[in-house]
Amino acid sequence: MRPLLSTSFVSTAIRVVIGGIFIYAGIMKMKDPAAFAKAIESFRMVPRAVLPPLAIILPPLEMLAGALWIVNRASVAAATTILGLCVLFAVALGSAILRGLPTSCGCFGAALDGSSPKVALLRDLFFTAATAYWLVLQHCAPRKAP
Repeated sequence: MRPLLSTSFVSTAIRVVIGGIFIYAGIMKMKDPAAFAKAIESFRMVPRAVLPPLAIILPPLEMLAGALWIVNRASVAAATTILGLCVLFAVALGSAILRGLPTSCGCFGAALDGSSPKVALLRDLFFTAATAYWLVLQHCAPRKAP
């Protein structure tokens, strides 16, 4: 009996959905880099001098990684980049929650600015787990003979 959802289907769904989310997040942040810099600042984790470069560099990085993952080019590198970003976001959100900082995640620019840090952390942990699962599937999948 075949499973209801094949590993290939789940792998593709993870790639396309999370890749698309990262493209969307990058686009929303690029629309207002100053607002994104303020969102980063609210976490109180990086020096002010680093805020403008981060606000400019992170959105295209998210978009590039998402796009590469969707089209399945350099997909392990793209997924690893997305996993790294997810872990970074989780640490920042967790730190803000533990310190009681009044912060907005800034994950999707102003589009979802009203989501609480706890909801954003749960969403991010889901993305982290799904991306890590995808990477494990790639590592454990049987290799085709040359």
